[in-house]
Amino acid sequence: MTEENDPLDPIAERAEAAWSRGDRARADQLARMGLAVDEGHPRLLAVLAALAEDRGNSAEAAMLFRQALGRAGTDPRLLHNLGVALRGAGLWDAADAAWAATLATEPNRIETLFNLARLRDEAGRREEAVALHERLLALAPDHGPALYTLGNLRARQGRLVEAEALLRRAWAVEPANARVATNLGVVLRRLDRVGEALEIQDRAVALDPALADGQWNRANLLLSLDRYGEGFAAYEWRRRRAAWSLPDPSGPEWTGGSLMGKRLLVAAEQGAGDMIQAVRWMPRLAAMGARVILEAHPSLVTLFSTLDGVERVLPFGAVEEDGHDLWIRAFSLPHRLGIGFSDLASDSPPYVTVPPGIAVPPPLGETRDGLKVGLCWSGNPDFADNGTRACDLLDLLPLAEGPGVQAYSLQKGPPAKRLEEVGFPLVTDLAPWMTDYAATGAMMERLDLVVTTDTSVAHLAGALNRPCILLLAAHCDWRWGRGRGVTPWYPSLRLVRQTTLGEWRACVEKVSEMLALGRFYQG
Repeated sequence: MTEENDPLDPIAERAEAAWSRGDRARADQLARMGLAVDEGHPRLLAVLAALAEDRGNSAEAAMLFRQALGRAGTDPRLLHNLGVALRGAGLWDAADAAWAATLATEPNRIETLFNLARLRDEAGRREEAVALHERLLALAPDHGPALYTLGNLRARQGRLVEAEALLRRAWAVEPANARVATNLGVVLRRLDRVGEALEIQDRAVALDPALADGQWNRANLLLSLDRYGEGFAAYEWRRRRAAWSLPDPSGPEWTGGSLMGKRLLVAAEQGAGDMIQAVRWMPRLAAMGARVILEAHPSLVTLFSTLDGVERVLPFGAVEEDGHDLWIRAFSLPHRLGIGFSDLASDSPPYVTVPPGIAVPPPLGETRDGLKVGLCWSGNPDFADNGTRACDLLDLLPLAEGPGVQAYSLQKGPPAKRLEEVGFPLVTDLAPWMTDYAATGAMMERLDLVVTTDTSVAHLAGALNRPCILLLAAHCDWRWGRGRGVTPWYPSLRLVRQTTLGEWRACVEKVSEMLALGRFYQG
């Protein structure tokens, strides 16, 4: 700390007061005036550091806070602010150390407990984050931001009952906070209390109509209830969310009107499975007179070359070289085309076909008695909800052990390593031949059945009208609806749902019974 009766303290007080009332220029002037006399004055250095942080220069702010601490020692306020600057500069470990040092000096500093808890959560140290949040809430039970962040953390851990309680407390503290309300609604939906969830999302949107996450969460609820007209209209809010990162293509967006003779770019979004689902509408566009140019993931280009109503299929990066009159994102099509739940039957699969000439692997070329079953247990591991929708290879192995079953792996990517780790000889790996989705489709045509979790493999099987059993988590995506064992999106799919989130055994036992009795779609 500074010495008692420091002659520069009055100038420091005036600089701090100017900062507090928002007079940045005066605060800077006073701080520099005092530092010309004493270049190491901690309070004046702290004012300059706060000004640097305000300008977005966190690295400079951190340097100035360190200079101030050189003379102020372990001042908890300066240590805390150093942590803020280091966090802003992306130096997480250093920020963690600064906040830990702050708490060593002042253990009950609420602001520091909160910041350190969030930092450790973001760093994947979730149990430490929980402990810090709980320590904070023991000191300040009505700390709304801590209740909110701990509620979200518990939701990500799947501890939904705790998450609901925390978020309800947070909303009681901040009843006008639409973000708290919409996250509570998401938790209620995952608890399968859909009516309550929709009521909460309606209230969130009423509190803040511009909150894109609230509008999008409400859209997902409406779609899960088969209210497609309202749901797809609200689904347009996805492009206003902070998570949306796709730049718009050049030229005007198609928002309705005549397409006669127009070159319409259907721009890709979301994952490969979503695009397989969306291309069912290409013939509708062609019937409206559009010359359709379709953007696709590179692994889909060969498969989509067989689509009716598509003039050209282009991979990512080639779109601007081609030219178009209008564009639209793929999942804006159901809103613009006025697709309702009852309309799905009119776009019935198969609507993609496998191009001829794709090599078939020797294991599938053999003619043997028995049921050839393809297995897939995980989608993209980077997808935020993949941990909920995916299972493990070990969960599916009872199917491979069934009488008369010949099991084949349709798994790609890092989860396919489980084949080698488990070392189970009854599952033949087809990954070397699955060079793209057209090749995967060719494998499916030689299989009697596909069993998969919610992955692009399920969409491919459905679009090809191949028999498929889809294993769904108790909390699943809107497109699979609620409760039913079939879907109008893909008549060849049979849906088997968890009753308890994370528990796959009962699902696999049901599939085993279906295989034994031959009660699955036969084409």
